[in-house]
Amino acid sequence: MNKEIRVYCECYEQGIYILNYISNNINLKNLKSSIIYTKPENYKKYYRVSLVSRILTHKNLDALVSIVDENNIEQPIIGIEFSTAVPTDDHNLQRYDFVYWATFFNIPCIKISPSKIKNTNMGGGSKLKLNNEYYTALKNKSVYYHIEWPLIENTDYIKTDKNFLSCPPFNKELSILLNEFVNSYFMSENIADYFNKEYNKYKKYVNDNFCENKFNLQKSVRIDFENNIIKFNRFTHGMDPERGMLLFFNQTFGKKIDIKFIIQGETEKDYIKVFGNKKAILKYINEIVLPNKDKITFDIAFNLFKYATNTNKLFENSKIYDNTIIINDTQLKLQLSKFNSVVNNLFHFGNSIILCNKKNIPILIIKWNKELVDNYYMNLKTESLKIPKTSIPIKSLSNDDIHEDMITYCCQKILKENNLENIALSYPGAQGDRKILKSNGRKSQRDYIDIISAKKSYDKYDVVIQENKIDILNSKKDTAKLNEIKDEFLTKLNELINSVFKPINIDKCYLGLGAKKSIYKSDYKIDYIILIEINNNISWEIKCINKTINMFTKLSGELLLPFPIYIIE
Repeated sequence: MNKEIRVYCECYEQGIYILNYISNNINLKNLKSSIIYTKPENYKKYYRVSLVSRILTHKNLDALVSIVDENNIEQPIIGIEFSTAVPTDDHNLQRYDFVYWATFFNIPCIKISPSKIKNTNMGGGSKLKLNNEYYTALKNKSVYYHIEWPLIENTDYIKTDKNFLSCPPFNKELSILLNEFVNSYFMSENIADYFNKEYNKYKKYVNDNFCENKFNLQKSVRIDFENNIIKFNRFTHGMDPERGMLLFFNQTFGKKIDIKFIIQGETEKDYIKVFGNKKAILKYINEIVLPNKDKITFDIAFNLFKYATNTNKLFENSKIYDNTIIINDTQLKLQLSKFNSVVNNLFHFGNSIILCNKKNIPILIIKWNKELVDNYYMNLKTESLKIPKTSIPIKSLSNDDIHEDMITYCCQKILKENNLENIALSYPGAQGDRKILKSNGRKSQRDYIDIISAKKSYDKYDVVIQENKIDILNSKKDTAKLNEIKDEFLTKLNELINSVFKPINIDKCYLGLGAKKSIYKSDYKIDYIILIEINNNISWEIKCINKTINMFTKLSGELLLPFPIYIIE
């Protein structure tokens, strides 16, 4: 007998959204429903005994649905990714690695994202089609479905559910698919039987609904299929979207691909774009790299790579021939054992790493034992099928464990209780697409505000913009950001609101902070603070720093959660 259905997620609102689709399923009628926040430092410690832990360690899915039986055996059954990115080729493939890892662990997966685009001048390409993704998935024995996230008419902003701004409006196709997966699992003998049945259904679905997998990809700055090369633009941001592109094309063409970085720049800003702005690398860039910017040597390229990837020990005992480094097998094994290191993706799906100067001439080539890497992942898959599948121990979320996602979720509910309409939410694990563009063009600086809400005041609107932190004392930068928006970019804020909400005139713009209940300063240049406390229930209060603010009808209260929320012990 089964006893619990769980949804593991980074964003509580998205967990609720998924559970709402399946909570009334007849097979789940008598099961406890739980939402569990995922934090790497918690779930990794169960890697040897929990398949859920193992999956999340290699790919922290936006949502992972599992069933726990009366013997505390936990079986993951569905993996889900939400993506709000503009659907250019690179962004389409940004999270394709989730398909690979879902298949690796024998679970079907769903991506919820837009596939249409209004502004075709976004760069990034528009040659890849949904059938390309489906046929690549099919070729690699994956079960992968795409659910369309519709756009607001005449914009490239996504439509959202009025109760779940990090999610699309209700989607009947998603409801059917999720419930079919649940029903199929309960009617299967085991997970292999479940996955094989779903693969056979998927094969028929793809062949019946999509044309042959033909590519219309031309050589570009990023992709050179004639020479089997993908150019990576940066080491930062998890090397997205290129990392997803690498994996997709590896899976599509069945071969490992050379990875190229152009690492030479002219200014500090050029290098920060590629390598980031960590203190150690900035010091090296300013003291060593920029004084020699006209000539990037082998040693400089080597050090930049090690700084950017934190792989200094990886190269101990490596062999060097001319401009080529061959990684020592022992050190390579140690690197692979770091599980979800982004660099491991390069070794797993790449053929070599080539660091070039601005003239595209190789300075340093990194190679490794590809057979060793392939064997490592083959053995990992075999081992993963045999692990005990013990359910992960969980505990109720307490005040000590509260974090920014829950602060944001509670604050947007509190604003609604005060008759404000929420226009945009940016959760840490679900940033959304509703950004303030400070200028025009693709390279415009973008600001995401945690909460944007509005309340009608006669024929105009009073608008709230709010940032959230666990500790209010860490909100100094957030306060400066909010004041900059109000003082210098109110027109840009208004443009965003008019695009995703309705045409309005802003009367007053109020600034707010949200945080866990604690000591706070009253000298912040803001209008109010919302403080959250969990003590069996969720209590809240609003502190009005600006005594003339009249937005709020309730200054304290309690919130009820639609589903219990837990964290991993």
